[in-house]
Amino acid sequence: MGMSEKMSPIKKALNILINYPDGIRPRDFAKEMWPDSLMHQRVSNQGHGAHRGKAAWLCGGSYLRKLENKGLVYSHYDCCLLYFLSKKGKAFFEANQ
Repeated sequence: MGMSEKMSPIKKALNILINYPDGIRPRDFAKEMWPDSLMHQRVSNQGHGAHRGKAAWLCGGSYLRKLENKGLVYSHYDCCLLYFLSKKGKAFFEANQ
């Protein structure tokens, strides 16, 4: 059984974030969270030009925002929006190993 079959989605997300202490962009998070999804290949156009994989970026950002609302991660905008594991998220991950 692979990691994605055993772990809950929240644990899988926190496991990804723990491996990125310098933060992760929603685009990169989506590639890690759903590596085999076709949303990375689809081309979509939301009125600002066509982009490949845009749905994956949006899903990644949406999921990270939900985790942020629970206090498990926090975001910071420097040159781009990055998400980091919070102390609460780290405690949750360690308690549920």
